[in-house]
Amino acid sequence: PTTILSFFLVLTILCATIITGAAIGLITGTFYLINENIVPIFDYILFASAFLSTYAIPYEVYPSFLQPLVDLNPLYHLIKLSRYIWEEKYYFELLWSVVFVLLFMAICIIFGVYLFSKVTRRFGVRGY
Repeated sequence: PTTILSFFLVLTILCATIITGAAIGLITGTFYLINENIVPIFDYILFASAFLSTYAIPYEVYPSFLQPLVDLNPLYHLIKLSRYIWEEKYYFELLWSVVFVLLFMAICIIFGVYLFSKVTRRFGVRGY
């Protein structure tokens, strides 16, 4: 069993994952508005990101030339944070993962909103 604090910390990480996913969805939707031919390239990038996330394959199994790419993957940091906090293995290196995830989330939100507002103004798309 885990503590209540660990449960709420993991729940916070899941909320950050959902917010980041929504921001990435906004970026993807904007790419659909700009040019539908760009979206498959973006889908391949997301697929590679999921493959390098260590969700199903442990970090140690990846070849040494892929491990630096795994270290740059925000999904890896989200999963790593969830695992270590759930198991209550707190250490200083997790702070880097928290900062990395928060920075990536902020960049995705800012870039997604900026890109979407710029594209909707360019094409004259208006809401209700």
